[in-house]
Amino acid sequence: MTPLALFTDYGMGNLYVGQLHWRLARQGINFVDLAHDAPRFHPLAAGHLLRALLAQMQDPGVLVAVVDPGVGGSRGAVRVDWRGWRLVGPDNGLFAPLAETGEVDRVVSLDPSRFRCSNTFHGRDWFVPVGIELAQGRERDQGEIPGEALVGFGERSWLERVIYVDGFGNLMTGLAGSSLKESDRIEIGGKDVGYLRTFCEAAAGGLLWYRNSIGLVEVAANQASASALLGAGIGTSIRVVD
Repeated sequence: MTPLALFTDYGMGNLYVGQLHWRLARQGINFVDLAHDAPRFHPLAAGHLLRALLAQMQDPGVLVAVVDPGVGGSRGAVRVDWRGWRLVGPDNGLFAPLAETGEVDRVVSLDPSRFRCSNTFHGRDWFVPVGIELAQGRERDQGEIPGEALVGFGERSWLERVIYVDGFGNLMTGLAGSSLKESDRIEIGGKDVGYLRTFCEAAAGGLLWYRNSIGLVEVAANQASASALLGAGIGTSIRVVD
């Protein structure tokens, strides 16, 4: 049986995540919580984070991804096959960054009609059941669509913004670390921030940008919160100065 990962903005340790766990456990699915603190209400930002995470993970499996402010509305849902991963979730921008790599093998529209879905919890009632089927080796093909047709494809507005703030107050951006030179500087929150290889190369409380462990440009402060120092959070713009 293929392992399954969960990636949501639900927040860890609440009744929503608990219900996902229960459904998976009842079916004997081997699952992990990849993240439950994805950028809330920002599918494109979450999509850039998801792409960077998956690119670092070996031995692909099934992933259920839910950042879904339009739940119950007119947005569609898809299964995306990417680098051996089979991903399930809403078609709202969450999977567009994956499609932009040119490495998507297939995108399939999902039909909710065979599930009994609540209006507001499609993660439990639709996406996890499809993920269970895939983990068990069962597939129900539906209408295939091109990756370029995914909502948000080609939208690059989240590259030069903060897409994630971790528990230390570090500010992860949508920019690939390989896209910047070490001589480049970043303007954010009214400050000019230079490159350092790692935190301890800055003075205590000093700001730096660095290439993080999943290949993205991140702004941090040594032993302090860059988010608090800069008044920055998800959606804050940055500017690269060479």
